[in-house]
Amino acid sequence: MNGALIVLGPQRPHANISEALEHVGGEGPVLTITAGWRLDEAEVGALHSAIGSTAVNLPIYSWFETCMERMPSVRERYRRRQQELIRLKRAYRVRVKHALAAVRALEGARDSSVVERQQDCAMEDIRRVDEQFL
Repeated sequence: MNGALIVLGPQRPHANISEALEHVGGEGPVLTITAGWRLDEAEVGALHSAIGSTAVNLPIYSWFETCMERMPSVRERYRRRQQELIRLKRAYRVRVKHALAAVRALEGARDSSVVERQQDCAMEDIRRVDEQFL
């Protein structure tokens, strides 16, 4: 089965799904994935009304919750991974905070090529911290 992939943002207060589907054209079912809504994932009534009777929701977040309930080993691995990510984010914030402070400290002193080069290097440091985090 081939078809277009359309990624849309929030549909409130101004829905644009009808225009997006009209732009793509075609026929057949429309699959919606609303996992980003988490606990509201199943509340697709208004969305599917805009799409029509061919709409089918893929309940990814609900499936994830079911897996966490039924598979304790997966739940534990997920919990450990989340804790690791929290530690990683804390370390990243420490590093990027200091890198940003260097950029800000150099911002007002753009009166020489030496300072400009140092500002460029400080920006490269931020990019490197971001790349390492990713």
